[in-house]
Amino acid sequence: MKKLSLLFVFILCCIYLSAQVPYEETLTLDNYLNNAHNNSGTRSAEINPDEYIIYQRSVGMTNLPNFNLNRIDTASNSYFQQALTEIYQSSKEQIFTDYMGLRAKIGADEELLNTVNIGILNTKYSVLNYDESNPNNPNNAFSLVGHELRLIDGKKPYTTHYATVVSPLKDEVQGNSIRFKFRSDLIYSNGKPIQTLTADLGDGITRSIIKNGNLSINEATVHFSQTQRTVQTYHIAFTDGAILTTRSILFVYIPESTPRSGHTNTTDVRDFVSDYSFKGYDESTDLYGRLDYRVFHANSDKKLRKPLLIIDGFDPGDTRKIEQKDYKDPNDTSNNPPSIYDLMKYIDSQKKERYLVEDLNTKGYDVVIVNFPSDRIRKIWMPDFWFLPLRFRFVDGGADYIERNALTVATLIKKLNQEIKDNGSNEKLVVVGPSMGGQITRYALAWMEKNNIDHNTRLWVSFDSPHLGANIPIGMQSALYLMKEAGVPAGADKYNFMLKSPAAQQMLINQHHEHGSYS
Repeated sequence: MKKLSLLFVFILCCIYLSAQVPYEETLTLDNYLNNAHNNSGTRSAEINPDEYIIYQRSVGMTNLPNFNLNRIDTASNSYFQQALTEIYQSSKEQIFTDYMGLRAKIGADEELLNTVNIGILNTKYSVLNYDESNPNNPNNAFSLVGHELRLIDGKKPYTTHYATVVSPLKDEVQGNSIRFKFRSDLIYSNGKPIQTLTADLGDGITRSIIKNGNLSINEATVHFSQTQRTVQTYHIAFTDGAILTTRSILFVYIPESTPRSGHTNTTDVRDFVSDYSFKGYDESTDLYGRLDYRVFHANSDKKLRKPLLIIDGFDPGDTRKIEQKDYKDPNDTSNNPPSIYDLMKYIDSQKKERYLVEDLNTKGYDVVIVNFPSDRIRKIWMPDFWFLPLRFRFVDGGADYIERNALTVATLIKKLNQEIKDNGSNEKLVVVGPSMGGQITRYALAWMEKNNIDHNTRLWVSFDSPHLGANIPIGMQSALYLMKEAGVPAGADKYNFMLKSPAAQQMLINQHHEHGSYS
């Protein structure tokens, strides 16, 4: 459950960053502008909020007015979605769309691992010349009197800004040959017209994307030889003669045909499937769980004799791997969290760094570490649609139903017991469950006992596991929901896929429901 708690650092940071023009009671920025007068007390013709896309209407998390400058000039999928949403909010939802509309438009392309669309946001908008943090700033064009903004004579109420953001609409693609798609419906433009746009998509080749204001190609295939975080560079010329260079990033993952080197005395099992299916409370069909595991053997013959089973805990998106080598880019230590193996590193009384797995091996234990992977293209049978028997759905193993993961662990326990029997061992299992792993293992062992299945376990260890339920204050859950409502894609994803994941809902004592209710 520590991972759930970490969200709140994110929440508090975002709440701080999203502070905007202050309002009293239920007053909004447009209330102030609609009440605005000049110093003579008459309505100023320069103040017509409906004619302007005013950036202060948005949550302002992208700091868009400073984009295209040297210190902020590289976009990502998340930055593009947020920027597009902010312009949509700034226009009082009159132009373009928000991140939800964008995602709906991308549609089926999202499921194609080697395909990515390029989004282009080329916008003109206005920034109110008023520093809400310092009402006495001499550069302010307004003075605030009660619920009124008063335009100061000789001052311009708004400053015109331009921003051009170009980015792949995915964080990651997979394969040696990547298709970049350019679609006219993913170009959002109300700014200075673009005359030409050329792009280096990460391979050093310059391609002409826009000529004479029109798309000149619909897609380009780029070949990559290794897993890498690529940079795309775009050179843009506008019809008024202005030129601009901006960039974006995209992670390219190329699966390796041979396993990466690591601990030599190990055995890997991938895509281990449960013998027992489980239908979630909001699901229409049963589904078999699956897991990956690695055995760190105590003996060089790699025969399982004395297993100690360690089960991973709450891990939405499968961000925590068994070992460092399992990350798609194992060298990217700044973005990769510690692996399960590394989390068991400690400093002994002699101030030496030690690994618990190695210590257990010296005591004769074969350490089995289990990870629950995310699978976004798992095939399931849909009997109601006989003409389309294979359907695809996303299964987030690290935040899936506790029961489904537990039944998969029960299947693994049966397999391990058969192995040690075949190897002539009379040892019993030790089962360890940190965090949510404590609940998964507790359910697995209890279910086996209830169904007269011998789990052959002599010791069960649970630590930092919320057996009496997890407690996250409703106010904090609500804050994340408000970020979602404010149009923050990152906040919406955290709310939907972490707080509202099956495992989180099973563990949380009090749960926020949309529209302000909780249970």
